[in-house]
Amino acid sequence: GYRALIAIADVGHYVHSGSALDIEAARRGNSVYLPNFVVPMLPEGLSNNLCSLKPLERRLTIVADLLINDKGMITERKFYRAIISSHARLTYNNMQSFMDGKNKGEQVKIAPIENNLSEAKKKKTYQNLCDLHQLYIILQSARDARGALALDLPERAAFVNDDGLVEKMILRQQQDAHRLIEEMMIAANISCAIFLKENRLPVMYRNHEPPANDNIDSLRSILKSMGYNFAKGIRVDAKIFNQLLEQASEKGQRHIVDELILRSQSQAQYGVDNKGHFGLNLTDYCHFTSPIRRYADLIVHRALIKLLDGGDVADALETFSNMNNMRQYFDDVAANISKSERLAMVAERDALDRIAAYLMNGKTGDECHGVVRGFTNFALFLRLDDVFSDAILPLKSLPKDFYHLCDDRTKLVGDKGGVSFSLGDPIHVRLVDANPITGQMQCHYMNGGKILDAKARKKLIGKSSPRHARKFRR
Repeated sequence: GYRALIAIADVGHYVHSGSALDIEAARRGNSVYLPNFVVPMLPEGLSNNLCSLKPLERRLTIVADLLINDKGMITERKFYRAIISSHARLTYNNMQSFMDGKNKGEQVKIAPIENNLSEAKKKKTYQNLCDLHQLYIILQSARDARGALALDLPERAAFVNDDGLVEKMILRQQQDAHRLIEEMMIAANISCAIFLKENRLPVMYRNHEPPANDNIDSLRSILKSMGYNFAKGIRVDAKIFNQLLEQASEKGQRHIVDELILRSQSQAQYGVDNKGHFGLNLTDYCHFTSPIRRYADLIVHRALIKLLDGGDVADALETFSNMNNMRQYFDDVAANISKSERLAMVAERDALDRIAAYLMNGKTGDECHGVVRGFTNFALFLRLDDVFSDAILPLKSLPKDFYHLCDDRTKLVGDKGGVSFSLGDPIHVRLVDANPITGQMQCHYMNGGKILDAKARKKLIGKSSPRHARKFRR
């Protein structure tokens, strides 16, 4: 097996409960990451200096020291405070190049290691990276066997140049180097939740409950109309979703099914009651690995610190002794940080929408390509290829016809002309408006969709019951 040491900044050493720093961090709840600006939870002196890794500089940490067998199971766990000094700063690209070389049987040298270390330390460091790579493969296999939800959702981002100006929108694909760090963090988070529970300490769990029944019914209806077998009565778990995603990959519809399954999921929340994590298919899970940017992690660290500094359970609970009702305190904090997390997500999404509209603002009148992402009673929603962002295509811009919106809202069918549109269909449009203030973009139809014969149209239109059918005339 393997021994993995995951060392996380000891933020609790600097941010004491009830201090001005702590009160403000609790109010913010988390850091907010905008394309060229960060609103940090903690001051830069901590987040970018004392609690941030820098080569050959000592840093205070809390370490999750784990023994993991060759099946990816954590067999032993312990936590302690430590001082670490990293040898060199390795980027994700550094590690990805190393892993790619290992997969091909090549020897890849990493400049920061080669420049900074003696020959003996180079050899030891490269062996550590080899072991880390092998452990990642084992943990990834264990994740697959466990049945964690395997969504593949590239991250939309703004590319900012050296002058701080946004040049273009990009999609960030997750690499194995990112997944490696994610697997180590998940292992540490699982171990921390179990460790605190075993020691009868309060835990700020990261809960992700199963999808609501209404969401599952809606998803089932949509997928059925797209030709997927998602039967009623079966127990819905992440493995079922993964099977659907495999089918979607074979049909070339992976991107749209990924988004449909994502929309069906419950919102992850923080809470003192353990409700498990559906997406990761785990029974015990908390956030331990990012106390610089998440207040939930800082609360978890404080419980650990009291215990690690030679105290017992009673000493650890003194962390919260100034609260008249510890349960109420945890509930209040959980509600606040869950809310602030959602607000941060909205701010990040809206900022990207506005930047996308800004980049397209000078292209009014240009022709664009995209895919259909959804329907309403007045418009189609498109994802434009140029900026990976949404735009509206009003129904009034479509060819003159009566249009029926099917009950499951996956298809829009023309009554006479035979033009129909389905989720995921490519479409060709002209950009009419791009408003950087609101982040909204509007298009005019050029061509796209499918031409259906009378029999096919009749079959689809028949699926629009009178109560739900909508007809639109251009």
